Amino acid sequence: MSAEESKALAQGYFERLINVHNVAVVDELFDSTIRFHDPAIPGGSVCGLEAVKLFFHTFFAAFPDVQFTIEDLLAEDDKVSARFTWRGTQRGTILGIVATHKVVTVPGTNIFHMANNKIAEVRVCMDTLLFVKQLIELPQFG
Repeated sequence: MSAEESKALAQGYFERLINVHNVAVVDELFDSTIRFHDPAIPGGSVCGLEAVKLFFHTFFAAFPDVQFTIEDLLAEDDKVSARFTWRGTQRGTILGIVATHKVVTVPGTNIFHMANNKIAEVRVCMDTLLFVKQLIELPQFG
């Protein structure tokens, strides 16, 4: 894939799936062997379309108003890096944390690998400590 095609596919991930919460497009966007790595997934990763759909159903239930803003989108051949900020109100359980009804704002980066004109792998890196600290009070050290 060209860099522009890869970039358009990554842009579609945010526009057609993430920001409209449309899990139905998973089959169109992702390769059947998708490997999805995200600290918001118990165990850190899932493989396959059905597992990715389950993750997004869970994530969107926990943050029904979540929106991602793309800060930077860079591509080279079949790889794309997207720097983003996401914001949402926790209304359901995620990572064992029951609904707090707090708004979180979390920066992060996705690295996409494309294959067969689809997304074959996603690696999400986000400030997990900042995410958790916005939801629950952590013990003070020192």
